[in-house]
Amino acid sequence: MRKTILISFIFLALYGVSLQDIVIKPGEEGTEVLLSLDGHVSYTDFTIGEKIVLDLLEVTSAFDGAAFEVGRGGVKTITLSPVPSANLLRVVITGESAYTYTVNMVDGGVLLVLNTGQKDFEEWRASGSSYNPPPREEKVAVPEDHSALISLDLENADLLTVLRSIADYAGMNLVVGEGIKGNVTVRLVNVPWERALSLILKSKGYTYIIEGNVIRVGTGEQFAKEREAREL
Repeated sequence: MRKTILISFIFLALYGVSLQDIVIKPGEEGTEVLLSLDGHVSYTDFTIGEKIVLDLLEVTSAFDGAAFEVGRGGVKTITLSPVPSANLLRVVITGESAYTYTVNMVDGGVLLVLNTGQKDFEEWRASGSSYNPPPREEKVAVPEDHSALISLDLENADLLTVLRSIADYAGMNLVVGEGIKGNVTVRLVNVPWERALSLILKSKGYTYIIEGNVIRVGTGEQFAKEREAREL
């Protein structure tokens, strides 16, 4: 009995927030997309063409992965894909064109407002719709240069989870030095992903180097010792 309780406690601690539903409806400023959650989450968001990508950190889905055909409010499709390598749930909203948008935490979840100009359509709910299985991990093509923009809204988020999310977005591999840990709270809007990485690590007293397609994270002392060893 004790073993069962311990396992359940660990599961809830790691995956305490779940995506319960998705609601799309007309709003005063455009198409509202509410990701209904049963708790507060940290997330990153970015756009690739007509796709809006939200990575919800340490979140599971009541739909166990899904690809929805929406076809209203300027939204073509929505896919939900777990990304185990980064411990996140990826939500990809594909629009009829590349819309500007806002995203904020509200009571009950994360609210996106898409500037679609469409206000005359019926409400849509994921809970009342059929869906197909999505790709195991929704792949998005990020520009190869380091200027691709990313937004982050993080509250007391696990540092390693955040680093994995940024590396996954950038299409980079990640190597983290011994003893790198902590939590971060930050809100950044439309900054280059490498700048976001630098700011987050600097706030914790860490640094990084990029070697090819690998991001290495450590302390200044760790990297200095490596340089000294190479010079011997």
